[in-house]
Amino acid sequence: MKVYFFFTSLILSLFLVNIVSAGLVFHETFEADKLDETKWGTAGAGVGGPNGGTISDKQAHTGKKSWWIGSTNGIFYILNPVLQTATVYCYLYDNDKEASVNAQVIGCTTETTKVTGWPIGSGSWMYMGLCTTGPNCAGYYFRSADKGEICVGDKRSTGWHLFAYVIDQGTLTAYVDGKKMESCKMPQIGTFVIFHAWSAEQFLKEGGFVDDIYIFSDKREPGKDPTLSVQSNDKLAVTWGEIKRS
Repeated sequence: MKVYFFFTSLILSLFLVNIVSAGLVFHETFEADKLDETKWGTAGAGVGGPNGGTISDKQAHTGKKSWWIGSTNGIFYILNPVLQTATVYCYLYDNDKEASVNAQVIGCTTETTKVTGWPIGSGSWMYMGLCTTGPNCAGYYFRSADKGEICVGDKRSTGWHLFAYVIDQGTLTAYVDGKKMESCKMPQIGTFVIFHAWSAEQFLKEGGFVDDIYIFSDKREPGKDPTLSVQSNDKLAVTWGEIKRS
């Protein structure tokens, strides 16, 4: 009987793991010693130090490391296959004590080719980031091929923020900490991009880290912490362990 309950709980736990992770097509925590260039492509300087971007232990949302964004272009991940429906999450550490001009933090393009500059390829593209380019622009911003730059909010705050966007039926909607920023036309997501914008001097003052990137092939709540899926699964496994012992 104990063996029966053991295998029953094991099979069901594995089934629950599959439910929790269903739709997850990409996950990056930057916990390795260096960037995995078989997974990530680089644009311009790409990697190699604070000015070109590097894995750093100065900040971390989870684990011990994150990606310290460089000021010269950035890194990108090409999806295969492309997604017409998707939810993308990325955590940004914002140091609001430091100004940031035109800080393109995360974005995407419909294309599946190497990112070569600004804008990030032909077709549709979108960026989310920090906005301090004018007297009435001190919050976060949204920028797309069809709508230009739109500033949202009037206040930044130091700490980790959840940047997310949902693409479905030809429209992409962007969110910061669960609050809607703006929408734009986006028939598909082909490439996820982490791009530059701070000067070298600003980066040396602890600005611009991203961590815990998740890309799902379905619609999800943009304000819900994607890391909670793993925690929920752990709790379910414990519950079945308790049933086995009863």
